[in-house]
Amino acid sequence: MIRVAKMAMLTAALATAVAVAAPTTEAQAGQWHNNGGVAVAAGVAGLAAGVLLGSALNAPPNGPYGPVVGPAPPPAVVYAPAYAPVYAPPPPPAPVYAPVYAEAAAPAPWSPAWYNYCSARYRSFNPNDGTYIGFDGYQHFCE
Repeated sequence: MIRVAKMAMLTAALATAVAVAAPTTEAQAGQWHNNGGVAVAAGVAGLAAGVLLGSALNAPPNGPYGPVVGPAPPPAVVYAPAYAPVYAPPPPPAPVYAPVYAEAAAPAPWSPAWYNYCSARYRSFNPNDGTYIGFDGYQHFCE
């Protein structure tokens, strides 16, 4: 209803602008230099008509506040399956085997056996301070 009223008002404004701008007689049609004010008025009326037409055509279809929203639809019904999922029992744990050999403990530090042990085990062994350079790049004491 409001849109129809806007369009009717716009049409009336446009018709008025055309009527004001159009010369009424042949004599007035030849005298363009005397009716400069009428041309300005026609330009202003045409600008106003364009603004009204543009705002009427770009208005949202359901009013300025968006569409009219009714009550919310009922929630969807979700049915659970009639069966329970079947789970397989976990596999038995893997058997634990004892190590085949036990590593011998290193000899006491600073003994001749300790020097031989560390020199044979680590290529970067330094006998002066008892350290070697590990894979991480740091020095470690040979134990």
